[in-house]
Amino acid sequence: MKKIGEIIKNYRDMKMLVFENQQEINVLKSLLAQKDDQIKEVVAKYTDFEESFMKNYYTFEYKYWQNKMMTNRFMYESFLNSKKEDYNKDFNPLVSIIIPVYNGANYLKYAIDSALNQTYKNIEIIVVNDGSSDNGESKKVAESYVSRIKYIEKENGGVSSALNVGIKNMNGEYFAWLSHDDIYFPNHIETNVEFLRYCKDKKTIPFSCFEFIDEEGKTKINETITAGIHIYDYKLTLYSHYACVLRGEVNGGNLLIPKEAFEKCGYFEEGNKITQEKDMWSRLLKEYSFINIPIITSAIRCHNKQVSNTSGNTMLETEKKLTEIINNITKEEMIRESGSVDKFYLDLYIHYHNNGFNELADEMLKRYNDCFK
Repeated sequence: MKKIGEIIKNYRDMKMLVFENQQEINVLKSLLAQKDDQIKEVVAKYTDFEESFMKNYYTFEYKYWQNKMMTNRFMYESFLNSKKEDYNKDFNPLVSIIIPVYNGANYLKYAIDSALNQTYKNIEIIVVNDGSSDNGESKKVAESYVSRIKYIEKENGGVSSALNVGIKNMNGEYFAWLSHDDIYFPNHIETNVEFLRYCKDKKTIPFSCFEFIDEEGKTKINETITAGIHIYDYKLTLYSHYACVLRGEVNGGNLLIPKEAFEKCGYFEEGNKITQEKDMWSRLLKEYSFINIPIITSAIRCHNKQVSNTSGNTMLETEKKLTEIINNITKEEMIRESGSVDKFYLDLYIHYHNNGFNELADEMLKRYNDCFK
C-alpha cells in the first residue's frame, strides 16, 4: 500500500504522472487483478480520475492544435499575399518522386497510386526495390505499373542506398521521397511547388505537414494532434534555422529538395540505418533554409514493421546524432538562433528534458552552466 500512497500523492502533478511515469500507471492498473479489495477500491478511484483527466487533456490539446494550425495558416497566407510580385507562374519543374521499397507489397500499391494521383502533373515516379526477399511480391506490384513508372532493382543495402540510386537515376530538378508504406494526398507536390513560385531565393527547402494513419489507413487523431503541436511549426521555422532538426522532426516524405543540393552537400549516408534523415538535413541546413508549410499533404502509416518500431537503438542513435549536429553548430549560429550561446543550450535542455532525451538534456544543462564559469 505504501507504493500506491506515494503514487497517488505524486498525482497532484497530473501531467508528470500521466506522461513521465507511465510505467507506474501500468503497475497500478495491474493491481486490479489482485484480490485485495482495498487495493481494488483505491485503484478504481484512481482509474476514474485518470480517464477524466485524459479526456479533458485531449480536449484542451485539440483546441490548442486547432488554434496553432489556424494561426500558422493565416501567417503563411499573409506571407504569400506579400510576395505576389515575386510569383512565377512559369515555374513548373520536373519533380522526381522516389519510392524505396523493401518487402512492401502490402502497401506499395497505395503509395504508387497516391503519387500518380497528384494534381501537379510534371512528375516522374521511380520505384527502387532494395533487394526485397518477399518471393517477388514487391516486384510484382511495381511491375504492374511499368508503363507509368520507372522501376529499378538493386541488392539490399538499406533505405539510404535505395534513395541514392533513385537520386542518381532521376531526371527531375527536384527530389521528393515517398516511403512505400506512406501516401501523398493529391495536393502534396502542388503545395510545395506553389510555395517555391513565390520564392526568389531557391535556396529554400519547403516541407509540408502530415497526419498519422494506422495499418488500415484510418487517421490516428491523437498522434496527428501531438505531431502538429510538437513536431512542425511554420512560424518557428521563420526565425529558427535549426529548430526543425534539433527541436522538431522533419519527415523526409514532406520535403521538396533541389537535385543540385545533393551535389553540394552529399548523398544519404548509407551506413546509417536509423538517423540518416537527421544527418542529411543537418548537412543541407548549411546551404539551405527549411520552411514549414502549414498544410497537411501526406500521411505516415504506423505499423509494427517500421524501422523505428523494430530497432531498440533508436533513442540512443538519435541522441548521438543530435549531439553530433549540435557540436557542428558554430557560436555565431547559436547566437543567431537564440540570441546567446547560453540561451541556445537552455532552450535545448528544456526541449530534451520534456521529451525524454535525458542524457542529452543533462549534457545541454552542463553546457549551459559552463557558459557562466
